[in-house]
Amino acid sequence: MTLIEENMNKYIDNGQVNVENLTQAWREQLAAHYLDKPRLCLLLTNSPLTFETEGESLMILFDVANDAQKEWLEIKMIPEMTEIFESITGINEISIKPIVKEPEDVRVYQPPLRGAVSLEDMNEVKSIVKDLEIDIKSQYDE
Repeated sequence: MTLIEENMNKYIDNGQVNVENLTQAWREQLAAHYLDKPRLCLLLTNSPLTFETEGESLMILFDVANDAQKEWLEIKMIPEMTEIFESITGINEISIKPIVKEPEDVRVYQPPLRGAVSLEDMNEVKSIVKDLEIDIKSQYDE
């Protein structure tokens, strides 16, 4: 068995992905190549990863914040990142795909247009203040 095959078996063995080793290589070795790009390095270090295999091919999916970030990565960085990660792992067929993270449900308070504020509106505001832990008064009452 050659050194390249041994290295590859550390990451994919008999079609089974070693998620721990791949994640470690991604977060430590690949991210280290981009210390001069702090935002990219942080993204590579912290983004959730998904690994999928098809034969000897490995697809890596990772979350990005928005379409602009995804487009920038696809145009500017993915080819280089793919080449670097292939050399790190010894896997010849890697595809890296940024995925725009779905926004979480955001509660937005919308005050009434004009007129009196209802009890329901006041309860909603109190609930938001409590959920977001922004009740300043209660912090100083103690």
